[in-house]
Amino acid sequence: MKNENVLIIDAEESSKSLLSTLMKRLDCSFSVETDPKKALTHLKDETFTLVVAELSLFEPQGIRKVQDSNPDMPFMFIGHSLGAFSDHINPSMSDFLPKPFGLEEAELRLRRIILQRDTCAHNQEQMRELKTAKDELQRKNRELELSVEDLEHIKHLYKEIGNELTATTEELRQANHQLEVLAITDGLTDVYNHRYFMDQIQDKFENSKKRSKSLSLLMIDIDHFKAFNDNHGHMTGDAVLRSIARLLKSSCRKNDIVARYGGEEFAIILPETDSKEAETIAEKTRALVENHQVPNEEGAQRVTISIGIGTNEKGIDSLNALISSADKALYHAKAQGRNRVVFGKPNQPMPVLEWFSRF
Repeated sequence: MKNENVLIIDAEESSKSLLSTLMKRLDCSFSVETDPKKALTHLKDETFTLVVAELSLFEPQGIRKVQDSNPDMPFMFIGHSLGAFSDHINPSMSDFLPKPFGLEEAELRLRRIILQRDTCAHNQEQMRELKTAKDELQRKNRELELSVEDLEHIKHLYKEIGNELTATTEELRQANHQLEVLAITDGLTDVYNHRYFMDQIQDKFENSKKRSKSLSLLMIDIDHFKAFNDNHGHMTGDAVLRSIARLLKSSCRKNDIVARYGGEEFAIILPETDSKEAETIAEKTRALVENHQVPNEEGAQRVTISIGIGTNEKGIDSLNALISSADKALYHAKAQGRNRVVFGKPNQPMPVLEWFSRF
């Protein structure tokens, strides 16, 4: 990482300090700027290999202009939500790290976007080599037309170039597959990310309406995670997130989709699953986590989860209503003492204390 030169654009002291610590640990050159206008001047006058930028310092249209001006430079955006920026960010050279974040998660995201940048550069180089090979093939075609006597020699060249094309195409296929996996996977927990979850829940919901099938959604929150993080540190908190993600995946069926919704929240899409089946799966998942011991520096500790269930039944006839139903049910589960499963209902109000706790 010594060859990396990183520009950090952030005015929040805690994240600036954490990112600076990470850069020093990775032996990266870096600059920190709190004023977005000065940061843009740095981008014009200096050469950076990566930009880490707090979204709240920019306007959505401004983000698009900055990325268009620096098309080969990867950006890792940080903030509490993508919000209005999601339609203005170049997805092929961007990543998003939600606040608050730990040192280990930030390092994983940093390494992943650098890998993505290097893979894209490798792809471009392979494409250039592929074009060169194709040009060579065309040239040899012309030679074939001019000289029948060289037919055997041309056949040999055809074989060599064909082998090169096959090898290059396979390398491109593997590289593109790797990029596709990176684009839909949460770097810390190795489950699907929020963007893939939104794509899939939309697709599954439309399919369930078309086929008149049930669709259920579990919204899951790790109980008292902030206190656990504060008491044991972000590294232990990250270990808890990975451990819970593995348990959620192990409790699901083949076609279920487990995703990190954000922070300590996860979501599970249950296709062709009615409310009764969803309750069985949710309770099995809750019990599995409750009976699992999470290791920490003091030995091990029990962690519990709260689960809200939404099902496209009984008046829940839109995707927003389904997500809202599961989300509100989750907060009812937390309001009722946590470590429990609660069903969502149409037009169910948000518990007052839990609603204010989100701000």
